[in-house]
Amino acid sequence: MRNTPTKATNIQAILERVYQYAAQKLLVTYNPATPMKGLIAKPKPTSYRPLSVAELGPFVEAVRTCNAHPGTRIAVEFLLLTAVRKDNVAKARWAHFDLEKRTWTIPGRTVGANGFMKMPEPHTVYLSDQAMVLLEKAKELSASSEWVFPSVFSKKTPMAECSINHLLSRLKAGGSCPVDFAPHGLRSTFSTLANEGGIVPDVVETVLAHSERNAVRAAYNRAKYAPQCKEALQWYANRIDQIVKGADVIQLKAA
Repeated sequence: MRNTPTKATNIQAILERVYQYAAQKLLVTYNPATPMKGLIAKPKPTSYRPLSVAELGPFVEAVRTCNAHPGTRIAVEFLLLTAVRKDNVAKARWAHFDLEKRTWTIPGRTVGANGFMKMPEPHTVYLSDQAMVLLEKAKELSASSEWVFPSVFSKKTPMAECSINHLLSRLKAGGSCPVDFAPHGLRSTFSTLANEGGIVPDVVETVLAHSERNAVRAAYNRAKYAPQCKEALQWYANRIDQIVKGADVIQLKAA
């Protein structure tokens, strides 16, 4: 699996844990996966560039007005406002939302690509006014489906992640999205705007659900920063509205 080094590294780690369990059960005396660790070089993590303030306005307008399916357009804008991962939005379930409390609690990691978190702990997303409006629209489209963004082909299955990629490809072809931009860059967009706006870095990291190695500190941060995370996401949604409306454009006086 040298052509897919990241997947190869992940599989090696799984095999190592399987044999470690087998050793604990006294079924084997040697773990053959351990010497394979590091044999295939894993590429450095990719840094996804954010949308600049100048790019953000045209991008949002294009998402809202392009000829993609309405559910896909809402999903992309919801992805922007919540700063979660693409898989989380594509496989979001109504059962995980508390619309009265305006929260979305994404369960911790389980087996399979199910839209849950990469980490074992659940993650709470605090829904802004703008995100709530999008959910109302999504509810009308999803009807009785368990999925917030069901497939356009069947309400019984969730939207495919590639639907979001396809929408961005359309925007790139139309010139309203940078050709080197990826959906994950929407998380970077939140991080950049929030840091520039003076949001406390620990709050930004908590909103992004970046893992904290110390489990006690991670739980403490989630509880401590809950009110600030809510404020940060509302500030971010308001900031996007401001940018889209052109509040950042400075009118020059005529000569």
